[in-house]
Amino acid sequence: MLFDLSSFRSRLPENVSVFASGSNRVAEIRGFSRLGIPVGVSVNHLTETATLTIIHLHQPIFVDSGAFSEVSFERGELHVVAPISDTEWQKRLAIYLRLAESLREKALMVAPDQVGNQQETLKRLLRYRVELAKIASTGAILLLPLQVGELSHADLFREAVRVAGVPLTPAAPMKKAPTSNTALDQFSARRPSHPPTCIHSTSAQRTGGPPGSSASFGITPLG
Repeated sequence: MLFDLSSFRSRLPENVSVFASGSNRVAEIRGFSRLGIPVGVSVNHLTETATLTIIHLHQPIFVDSGAFSEVSFERGELHVVAPISDTEWQKRLAIYLRLAESLREKALMVAPDQVGNQQETLKRLLRYRVELAKIASTGAILLLPLQVGELSHADLFREAVRVAGVPLTPAAPMKKAPTSNTALDQFSARRPSHPPTCIHSTSAQRTGGPPGSSASFGITPLG
């Protein structure tokens, strides 16, 4: 088992779900399902068998776009080291739609973005507006990572909803270009009708895993 959640699972409020992210292999998806733990996957690492397994199980799932692997944090700065091409985005969004058509509101999916780059995030939301509309029409929840930059999180969120043309749920990144507590408080104060409803953390140590390995958790109040 990648995570030992027994010590704190019972303390979670009823309207909070924890997703064991990075569970891309079929064995992990099935194993967590049997334990009653929702999984999180990276769409770029899903095999056809894994995709079919997720559809068959028909349980809540967190689907990440894989954008974290596009950048690297070096000497205090973010660098794009593995650009995601338009062809690759189209491929990933096609899998999004396939899962969304089956799982509908049970699917939480991270919208196209670029870590630490607000302007590129907005460009991608506009570029894939048609694809996002199809995904949103299924009832799937699209998450917008509140990237850092010149815009406040409130202004970024407002502009993102405008260019995407679909409802978005704000999400607070917790890795590489994390959302600070101060920024999150300011966002909540300025957007009381749209409080952050998803926190994605990729810094938890895997129980029994190799040194340096990590696991991620998506935490989402659903009420």
